[in-house]
Amino acid sequence: GADSRVGERHRRAFHFIGTRLYRPPYRFLREQMRVFDLGFNLGLDNRHRNLQEVAFEDHHATTLKALRERLGVSVHRLHALYNVERTLLPDTAASRRLDLDWKKTDPSDIYPPP
Repeated sequence: GADSRVGERHRRAFHFIGTRLYRPPYRFLREQMRVFDLGFNLGLDNRHRNLQEVAFEDHHATTLKALRERLGVSVHRLHALYNVERTLLPDTAASRRLDLDWKKTDPSDIYPPP
């Protein structure tokens, strides 16, 4: 969703391919596709699209906080979505690695997940 050339038809195509054409064990489950949609929609909503075109090598001296602000990336929103992911897929390695608190605050208390 972070690429301006990607839209709903691409999301639907990925859903179809991922849930029907991929062979097990690579086939996506419904809960996994819901997590994919969270990330996809976050990319669509981000102020700066086409992150693949950002020349990150020009930002070595930029703090991560400043770069996130410039690109419109909300840490609170990311963490709120991490909480949703962990709820939907609690037993995956990816969900177990997520840092769910930000400065000892549950971000979903600040920015409710969709």
